[in-house]
Amino acid sequence: MDFRIVLVILIVVAGTSVFASNGLMAKRLRRELLNTYEQLGKSGLPFLDDIGKVDVKFGLSLQLLKSIEQRGMGFNSIGTFKAIVKLSWVDTILRWDPEPPFDFQKIEISPDEIWTPDIKLFNSVDLDMTLDRTTQAIVFSNGTVLWIPPAVLKVLCVSQDDVDSCHFQFGSWVYSVDEVDIHFMDDKAEVLLDFYQDSLEILENSAQRQEVVYPCCESAYVEMKYRLALRSENGNSTY
Repeated sequence: MDFRIVLVILIVVAGTSVFASNGLMAKRLRRELLNTYEQLGKSGLPFLDDIGKVDVKFGLSLQLLKSIEQRGMGFNSIGTFKAIVKLSWVDTILRWDPEPPFDFQKIEISPDEIWTPDIKLFNSVDLDMTLDRTTQAIVFSNGTVLWIPPAVLKVLCVSQDDVDSCHFQFGSWVYSVDEVDIHFMDDKAEVLLDFYQDSLEILENSAQRQEVVYPCCESAYVEMKYRLALRSENGNSTY
């Protein structure tokens, strides 16, 4: 057999062995991290020492407006949007030393197996926004978790003069700002358009972060409020 062919075969076999070994080590690392989670439980905040608060970075990326459903003779309508929700936080339970045998900078873990922020769409027409929880979360060795699930959002809008004005109000359902603080991802106080696929003209795109104190509670809660005004190119607001 030609020496070059033998060399190529050896390289391929060696590469396959390395990939297989890396795959096994990644599975072992994932199992060890999740075993710790099973011992501690997913309830409560994601800290080994249970001290501190979680700083969540939140981003809302618009893909398209699926539909506007008019409601009777008034200005109110129901807007259904396809979007991508971006979430990032630090989970100290998921940290590891990226040295052999676990010399990985990141791994993927199902969001159903770890703590995730309980952020809800407060003004959803449905019970809540629909998040695709089959989307894996990326976990880095320093404990940073990045989860970017597709979402369907359904909210009340105001349709007038061929313009649909909609707002979205997000926040933690349980945790106050002392426990879970929320800020805009990359400090961008607007709906992100990096995945935008629609031809609608965007007339308004703004967002603000507020700390709200409710009558029930002493601590403030963070609310992330977005406003969008959209108009189709032909001036028709029915989709």
